[in-house]
Amino acid sequence: MFGRTPKPVPVHNLKVSRAGKVKKRSFLWRMRRVFYLAALAVTVGAGGLIYVVSQVELPVDPTVAPVEDQTSFICSSEVQVNCNASNAMAQLHGTEDRVLVTYDQIPDVLTHAVLAVEDKDFFEHGGVDPVGIARAAYRDIRNEGVRQGGSTITQQYVKQEFLSSEQTVTRKVKEAMMAIKLEQEISKEEILTRYLNTVYFGRGAYGVQAASRAWFGHDVAGIDAGEAAFLAGLLRFPNGADPYRGNASLDEAVRRRGEGLRRMWEDGYITADERELYGAVALDPEDA
Repeated sequence: MFGRTPKPVPVHNLKVSRAGKVKKRSFLWRMRRVFYLAALAVTVGAGGLIYVVSQVELPVDPTVAPVEDQTSFICSSEVQVNCNASNAMAQLHGTEDRVLVTYDQIPDVLTHAVLAVEDKDFFEHGGVDPVGIARAAYRDIRNEGVRQGGSTITQQYVKQEFLSSEQTVTRKVKEAMMAIKLEQEISKEEILTRYLNTVYFGRGAYGVQAASRAWFGHDVAGIDAGEAAFLAGLLRFPNGADPYRGNASLDEAVRRRGEGLRRMWEDGYITADERELYGAVALDPEDA
């Protein structure tokens, strides 16, 4: 039996060295046209995406904050200014208990907790975070910590303010494009403030100020790292981590808070001692 005749190498894939030897050109050189076409396709695709995003119109003017329902406070005649939850005789609200705060009124520890749990690269990405999506998928596969959706805070805000929660590809694409568009129109600080003023934290509380009063009995300004981690853990399905809803929910609340404290520690927001200290605080209603 004769050996198999090797397939001849095309002349254009050969080169002659200075010593006069004929050598086969490298794989990268031979595939240069494929790489060029791929790079061209990526460039054209990116340019097309930028154009499409630039044509997206938001349902409202994003520079004007939407009017949100707020809680009203009734104080005695002795209170002339700053009538609030701590000095009111009564408070009135409809289906949503909410007290708006500014970015400067949100303590850093709460911002750190929310970013650590929900969107650690919030101040770096442009509205959509491919790395965050990959990281979330990896954690979901390994069943590590709080379930991740891969959506940035900007996407979450866009969904709750402008879109529905339907799980369709069309809605996700629209959500991503609108998130990119929104970040071109207003600042990161404004987006984060709006998000934290509108998101639901359970117990009928919308926004971080109402949530702090509902869960801890004090204003958001006095929140500590453990409380911040607890609230951050409520952002994805708050009723599932309500310590007052039974042992399963209590265990979930403890787990989410612990996960939040771990991420805050990994990101350098708290020390190991603080992580241990706040993680040991009882969440059980009977022990609190």
